[in-house]
Amino acid sequence: DIYSEMYPSIKHMEDIEKNSDNRPYFLCEYEHAMGNAMGNMKEYWDLIESSRKMIGGCVWDWVDQAIVMKGQPKDHYFFGGSFGDRPNDFDFCCNGIVTADRSITPKLLQVKHIYQYLKFATAPGGAVEIANCYGFLNLNNFGLRYSILKDGKTIKTGTVALPNCNPGDKATVKIPGYAEAKSGEGEYFVNVEAFLKEKTIWADAGHIVANAQLTYTESPTYTPSLKPAPEKCKQRFSIVNDNHNNVFFRTSETTVCFDRSNGQLVMLSYNGNNILSGRDGFKFNFYRSINNDRREYPIHSRKLTGFEYHEKDNGMVEVNVSYTDVINNLEVPNTMVYCLNPDDGSINVKTTFDINKDYNWPRIGLQIALNKNLENIEWYGRGPMENYPDRKDCAFIGRYQKTVDGMTEKYVRAESMGERCDVRWVSFTNNKYGIRIESTHAPFHFSALHYTDRDLWDVVYGHDLPSIRKDEIYLSLDAAMRGLGNQSCGPAPLAKYEMERGKTYELEFSINPIKN
Repeated sequence: DIYSEMYPSIKHMEDIEKNSDNRPYFLCEYEHAMGNAMGNMKEYWDLIESSRKMIGGCVWDWVDQAIVMKGQPKDHYFFGGSFGDRPNDFDFCCNGIVTADRSITPKLLQVKHIYQYLKFATAPGGAVEIANCYGFLNLNNFGLRYSILKDGKTIKTGTVALPNCNPGDKATVKIPGYAEAKSGEGEYFVNVEAFLKEKTIWADAGHIVANAQLTYTESPTYTPSLKPAPEKCKQRFSIVNDNHNNVFFRTSETTVCFDRSNGQLVMLSYNGNNILSGRDGFKFNFYRSINNDRREYPIHSRKLTGFEYHEKDNGMVEVNVSYTDVINNLEVPNTMVYCLNPDDGSINVKTTFDINKDYNWPRIGLQIALNKNLENIEWYGRGPMENYPDRKDCAFIGRYQKTVDGMTEKYVRAESMGERCDVRWVSFTNNKYGIRIESTHAPFHFSALHYTDRDLWDVVYGHDLPSIRKDEIYLSLDAAMRGLGNQSCGPAPLAKYEMERGKTYELEFSINPIKN
């Protein structure tokens, strides 16, 4: 009567859809929510909802089945092996979309978004088409709130009534003021959310049942910010090479220093405030470890292959650095070009990474350690929750604020976390100073934590994070990030979410001082 399988690939499901077996097809398990997981979910449901025989599936499962230990704090959770028990399945019981204490996770928010019964699409004239996919509820049971965003800021909000629309039908609703609001340059989005008009036995009036972010252009119209180089700078850097391999570029307000022995940026100071922590400037970053993609830290070395600088005719200084990073036996040539502006202290950075066909690491980017005082983050990109290339449908593009500590997630088994995708710019500030890092080429991904990815994986238990917390802020800027996939008990990321090999990746951005 029915046909069922566990954790099939989408390609296998497509083949099932085409075969002559007309029995209903049910996925008894298809998404394994173990740790930082649940990639590819949208693609599963795009296929299920367009299918003639697919009838749904089960996420495995609802809650992390971790438990407390007698004599330990009640918010410390343990799993297989924690009690000296043998044999055990380690943390294989921790595969919920909510935590053991029933906290909301980004996985839960993604599931809610994918499962929603109202589907939104753009319609001509700044309208929204709504497909009512409920089995029994009329669309007029809900209201609709909307927000019009320009460059991530809300410029207009409102509420509209939803019309009579039976299950299985579609309705079109006008968004008041959209055409008038969308004037001039900028990147525009419309956020919509449907909510319950009346209280039910399971939720209060106002509860959001579905949401979406819409754009009325073929692609977002964000224009990267790259200030043209001045014809002539108003001042020049004082350039000093000391006898400790440092080369300083100084004005009365800005100090930039590189270590000639390793090519690294080791100081970036504005009005006496060093943005860096110690001398820990940009380094190639390739490492991530999650339950879906478990990795121990490899043997890694970095060889400087070139360092030179020159002052341009207009007074700007260009610093060119080249490296070969070796990960086990894999070589990754990469270059960094810094363009220093003496007038405002800004730096334009262009990085290239030559990735060969043997590259098999989950990220490509840079990491830098920032001053511990720059705890306040604001970014323009996807958020507010953690998101990854194949788990970002619930995370809308906008402007969001958090602290660095607030970027931590509650994974029972500690692992890499905290990514934000499609970011236009990100700033780090306190109440006196800071920096803004802005894309000058294409949006990047970032994470900012008081932990390194290596320490997160090695510490094992999420409740032990305080023991490895560093004062400094580890900022990762990613040109590419492998999808999460479903590999703890299922398929790897889809091909479009894998790292493209045999390619030169670029990461371009500007660093600009902020004075509060």
